[in-house]
Amino acid sequence: MAEPNETKSTVTQPPTPGAASRILRAFEEIQREPPQNMSNFELVDSSNPSVWRAIVHGPENTPYEGGRFKVLIEFPASYPFKPPTLRFDPRLYHPNVHEDGMVSLSSQDATAWSPRSQVGPLLSSVTMLLMEPNPADSPAYAEAAALMLNNKEEFNRVARQWTKDNAQ
Repeated sequence: MAEPNETKSTVTQPPTPGAASRILRAFEEIQREPPQNMSNFELVDSSNPSVWRAIVHGPENTPYEGGRFKVLIEFPASYPFKPPTLRFDPRLYHPNVHEDGMVSLSSQDATAWSPRSQVGPLLSSVTMLLMEPNPADSPAYAEAAALMLNNKEEFNRVARQWTKDNAQ
């Protein structure tokens, strides 16, 4: 059951038995060796492994430093042919995060996914995105992208304030 003010999952159907087994193996691997700056991985619903929750720790020397951000990791019914999606709750002030909190990975990350891909590197790309936003490669949040491109100091100030106001 979702907590008050918590983003609900968009996963509407459970994974196939084979996909569920693969998702659970990935979950166990991530718990043993979590990606840098991520922790507290948990299944949202123990009867359906396709939705995870985790904490992303804002990387040092970024406007997100010190923040602890909730992220929902959702595996589509078409997994492993399609990658999981990631959604911040609440969203971040970031050029690559949509207004609903959905993370827009770079086109390179999105096209690099294959059924043999591992979840860990995909999750690690979130930390890289926080360290090196990509405002030029089809930004998800145009206002943040424009500010970052035109006035990085002001972008950093606004992102730090959002982190202070919205991160745990």
